[in-house]
Amino acid sequence: MAEYQHFDGETYITFNIVYVTEKEVQLAVTNRGRISVLTYDLYEDENGEYRRLCERMEQQ
Repeated sequence: MAEYQHFDGETYITFNIVYVTEKEVQLAVTNRGRISVLTYDLYEDENGEYRRLCERMEQQ
């Protein structure tokens, strides 16, 4: 599993990619000692590229 970290100003949030398809990504997210499994739809931007995961999640 690929692992990424994001610092939210207080603590690090860890994202592990469980699986990716053409339409969605499933993540195991560790945030302040809690683990959640989340599924997100993937969308292409106007340039035909996927946006960075953290940027997309911060906008929600």
